[in-house]
Amino acid sequence: MEGEHLDTPERIIVSPAAGVFAAGELIGGRITVGTTIGFVLAGGSSVPVLSPFDGQLVAIDAVDGERLTQYQRIAWLRAA
Repeated sequence: MEGEHLDTPERIIVSPAAGVFAAGELIGGRITVGTTIGFVLAGGSSVPVLSPFDGQLVAIDAVDGERLTQYQRIAWLRAA
């Protein structure tokens, strides 16, 4: 099969915007595409951090109240 293939099961979830991270209630376990990990408070609005992948949430690297840059890693998971 032609094209690009990604055989690594680890995936990262990055910040959609620069701002202050507000952690959600998620503790771990299995997540699906669209699961809200938390929010980034940016310029008076709250931007949800959504998982673009299905998988097992391994760790949330950002802490509540941490100032983030856009595309900074927030969490990582193992894809299903």
